[in-house]
Amino acid sequence: MKTPESSGAVKQNIVRHYLSKQSPTHLDDTNYLAKQIHDPHTPLARTVVPIPVAAHQEASNIEHSLGLYARQKTKRPFTVVLYPNAPEYVSSKSVGPTFDALKRSKDLFPSLDFRYTDLEQFEDPIIGKIRKNIWDAVLLLGYHEKIYDDPDADIIGINHDIDTVSMSPRYVQRVDSYYDHLQTSRKKNLLMTRSPLPPTQTVIKHAMDPERPNLSKALFWYELSRRQLGSLALTDEGTVIPMSYYADNNGFDPKARLSEAIELVRKGARVKIPLTNMETSSRRYADRLHVVDYKSIWTEDTFGADDKCRINASSDISAQRLRTLILNSLPQLIPHFFLLIADEFWLKNRLLGNAEVEKIIDIPLRKKRRLALAVLDRIDNTGRLSFTADRMINMDEMIQDIRRYREPKIFRGL
Repeated sequence: MKTPESSGAVKQNIVRHYLSKQSPTHLDDTNYLAKQIHDPHTPLARTVVPIPVAAHQEASNIEHSLGLYARQKTKRPFTVVLYPNAPEYVSSKSVGPTFDALKRSKDLFPSLDFRYTDLEQFEDPIIGKIRKNIWDAVLLLGYHEKIYDDPDADIIGINHDIDTVSMSPRYVQRVDSYYDHLQTSRKKNLLMTRSPLPPTQTVIKHAMDPERPNLSKALFWYELSRRQLGSLALTDEGTVIPMSYYADNNGFDPKARLSEAIELVRKGARVKIPLTNMETSSRRYADRLHVVDYKSIWTEDTFGADDKCRINASSDISAQRLRTLILNSLPQLIPHFFLLIADEFWLKNRLLGNAEVEKIIDIPLRKKRRLALAVLDRIDNTGRLSFTADRMINMDEMIQDIRRYREPKIFRGL
């Protein structure tokens, strides 16, 4: 017999409470979507990939992306849910190719449990609202299918888009294994079993584009630099959010026009699941890096239902533009190579004292420096980029700075 103290009852109460807080209008809409993705012959899996689809622009990506899921090697079922949406002014003719691709995919991938809703049109399509709609529909369907009657159950949601280029063949299985292991370890602690499972991240990057080699180099440098931040380098796509955590943290913000998943999981995601490799399209960078820097790629003014990057056939950036982008980024990106070393220093220094500074700080810092300079030399063999970066990195000053302060000079202003 299940008691109110069981982990299942706690998660069930979290989900019930979240749904009860939604407006009657939103609950009606959510129930309508949940009915559309309900399959009377196949229960909703406990791992679900909800994907919004800009139905007026994304038809060409559907079969390729669904093929990646169809080729996944898994030990248990998972469900993919597609949510076609478009602005109100879009005609039925412009979304026709998307629904043609969805119907073809049913024949192409008969063993894949993928479902899709009818088209939903919005006066002002906002990604936070769109994601909230489909995630809430998945949550409501799982609740009505009594998934949360099982004390150990949860729905693991994987936040993906439709422009995925490649995915490791055991991507979904490794997400499942990660949470299986986590649940097993939590059973040793009653308080932990009663709390929602935490969110995490998978390993995602932008795909290299052989037709745009300079753009690919620009993204390679940017993403390598961001990875030095470890758990702090959060992304929207590839975020994994257990539905009990999702509900306990009020779900997606329906007003969020950017970073909707990042804002939801910022306090909870601390690790990335190894070997869950995914590549996504670089199309937005190809469209925008001609005219803006790295920081200006994603803005509320340029991202939305009419984002031209989904349909523009952009050319490669020039070699001069590549050098300019990287030179301008160095003051912001070079410090990323050293942030984790500073954290490591402060953790160990409390235990070992200043006598171990040489061992803990000096050697790792110099290794990071060599890595940064080697990467820049691969991007630009003139040596100009590495020379400029090297002048920014004063090892002796950094080590002394770290001894005295938590925030060395090179980190300030990030």
